[in-house]
Amino acid sequence: MTAGIVDAVAVTIGRRVDSDEFEAAGVSGEWIRRRMGIDGRRWLDPETPLVEPAAQACRALAERSADDAGVGALILVSSSAPRRVPGMAQEVALRAGLPPTVLAFDLNAVCTGFPYGLATALALVDAGHVASAVVCAAEAWSRLIDPNDRNCAVGCWRVQVPDDDPADHLVLGGDGGVSLALLTLARRQGFRVAMTASSDTRLALLDRLGITPIDRREFPGLASAGPGGADRDQARRHRQSLADLRRRVDEPSDGRGVSVFADNIGQPLFEATRAVLARQGVITTCGWKAGMRLNYLRGAECIDRHLFVHTHVWRYQDSARIRDDIEETGWLPDEADTVVYGFDEVPELATAYSDGRVDSYFPLYRVA
Repeated sequence: MTAGIVDAVAVTIGRRVDSDEFEAAGVSGEWIRRRMGIDGRRWLDPETPLVEPAAQACRALAERSADDAGVGALILVSSSAPRRVPGMAQEVALRAGLPPTVLAFDLNAVCTGFPYGLATALALVDAGHVASAVVCAAEAWSRLIDPNDRNCAVGCWRVQVPDDDPADHLVLGGDGGVSLALLTLARRQGFRVAMTASSDTRLALLDRLGITPIDRREFPGLASAGPGGADRDQARRHRQSLADLRRRVDEPSDGRGVSVFADNIGQPLFEATRAVLARQGVITTCGWKAGMRLNYLRGAECIDRHLFVHTHVWRYQDSARIRDDIEETGWLPDEADTVVYGFDEVPELATAYSDGRVDSYFPLYRVA
């Protein structure tokens, strides 16, 4: 690869929100600075469209570009865009004064959006499709963040089994950092916990944390076939993997199945998720790595009394309680389990993640 990152611009508009302003919710600015290193952040004014700061950043980069042909591609990365369709990229390109021939498109991959955007831009340049490309990340999460993950999932489960002992019930998570965080909380609440993983390093970490490790590699045909369907051999492997997974889950659940399943994959593994879910079980969304859409029969889910919980992050009013819990229990990743990449190594991180070569659940990259 010969392409690389040559310039960067940051646009900060809107109201500066100092960390001290969160004291009204019981979270001190000193605590935020000490634990996260954040002294302030910007909240976009309600009347300001998100395309405005995005266009400012793109315009500044285009004006400083040494490419006589102008910017050839614009990749607009956002998970908080005001609408699904049409995207923001074309409007941002127009406001930024980019050439009318610019290849402009949106990319929504939530947490991995920016490294995916960089990898896509580098690939476009390296393949010779464009001479230069701009990756613009624009977010306004202050307009979206609110619901609570853990309390909703466990609270919904309690609605149907108010008197059951959590020690008799299994919480299972897919391979991912958010799942790991949720399972450590479920374990504290007294649940049995298990998690799938696909590398020896991750399986050993789960065992060390008191989480029953389940080797995902033992079920190679677990994913459902795509729109084209499966041939006879694929269908056979799929049925065998489903049966093997059920038997494996029977061990930590005493044959009862999964009471709460933290799903971070989506449709390809949804059949497997439902196959191991207990009656009156809960599927709580903690990610959508393989897609945001699910297909299922509502009648079947009603008969099995399955509940679906879709939430994200936490509620503002819970900030003080969350802070106190983290302080008291040290609910943070072990520094030994994190890997830090330099900013110029982000494409390497994206490629390694795509190839399944990142063992850490919490890889980081420096921005300064």
